[in-house]
Amino acid sequence: MAGRRRLGRTQELGYHQDMKTFIRLLAVALLLGTAAPVAAADRDATEELVLRAETAIRRLVRDENIGRQITARLPHARAVMVFPSLYRGAFIIGGEGGDGVLVARGPDGKWGGPAFVRLISASIGLQIGGQVAEAMLLVMTDSALEALLADKVKLGADVAVTVGPVGAGAAVGTSTAVQGADVWAFSHAEGLFGGGALGGGVLKQREQSNTAYYGGAVGVREIVAGTARPNAQADGLRATLDDAGAR
Repeated sequence: MAGRRRLGRTQELGYHQDMKTFIRLLAVALLLGTAAPVAAADRDATEELVLRAETAIRRLVRDENIGRQITARLPHARAVMVFPSLYRGAFIIGGEGGDGVLVARGPDGKWGGPAFVRLISASIGLQIGGQVAEAMLLVMTDSALEALLADKVKLGADVAVTVGPVGAGAAVGTSTAVQGADVWAFSHAEGLFGGGALGGGVLKQREQSNTAYYGGAVGVREIVAGTARPNAQADGLRATLDDAGAR
């Protein structure tokens, strides 16, 4: 009898352990099953942003008010940041911001891969309706690029930004253009802006987007240095920058 009870307890313990193992395996399978679609969605979103950045560059360099200013400086730029859509809120108090890409030149002068960034800002000022703008920032010096590689960089404080001539539909109420600026900002806006759309913006690195785009954990410095695993999907973006600089 005692032997049968011990055998029964052993079988019961074995059953519970098997169930725990099964539950763990099921949990892992569920996590993997949901992680794959999320990762794919993140990758698709980053690739779409790169394509939209290409379109924004082409539109900005064709703008009759700012195109020549951009193409004259682009060959000398150390890096560029492109925001296909900077959103600004409506009425008296609004928020502004948007996702973009940072692309730097390598030691050979060729454009590297995109690092993903987000511009976040809060603004107080009279605004008319919600606004959407395309913006391109030309980083002219190594020191400015180095400052931008830190996380949570405040434009206008940590890095001085000079607002260049404005494209059709935009109005800028901050900063004046000067020669030898570290960063030039150009914007093509759809609608009316009650002041500079970039002033006081905080630039943040998007680590999850960088990981999704390059297929593994990678830092912004690695991307800028050209040591990240290349993604051929960015070839079009690099070609667009080359074409813009050759205009």
